[in-house]
Amino acid sequence: MEKWSQLGRSGKLAAVGGVLVLVGSLLPWYSWRGFGISGWGSGILAILGMLGVLAGAVFLLSEPLLGNRLTLGSMEPSQSALVVSAVGEALILLRLLTWVSVIGFGLILSVVGGLLVAYGSFQAVKEAGVPIPLIGGREQS
Repeated sequence: MEKWSQLGRSGKLAAVGGVLVLVGSLLPWYSWRGFGISGWGSGILAILGMLGVLAGAVFLLSEPLLGNRLTLGSMEPSQSALVVSAVGEALILLRLLTWVSVIGFGLILSVVGGLLVAYGSFQAVKEAGVPIPLIGGREQS
């Protein structure tokens, strides 16, 4: 609980979002006549999306919680988190739009969780004063 209180708002958003995606991945994303398909059985887009969002949460939370600084190349951890969580959320949303069936509660949880991780990562980039990856811009002082 002590480490939770040390997290900033962006870290808490990413942590809650990561948990929502993890729980949502185990619940039915689609159901039809009593038969449900979880996120892990919903195709490669769903799996890559969930892994991307979860990786974003790990990038953002690894330093404050574990003391390990994970990055992609020369990016800051918050920038790495933003890239992978945004791509992951886009894949989850693409899966939502490309499957014609009855949507389950797990997919809704995963979409909301992915949005929280991506938004938390975006806020962390702004707080760190570094440029938004792939868009650029100057570093803030």
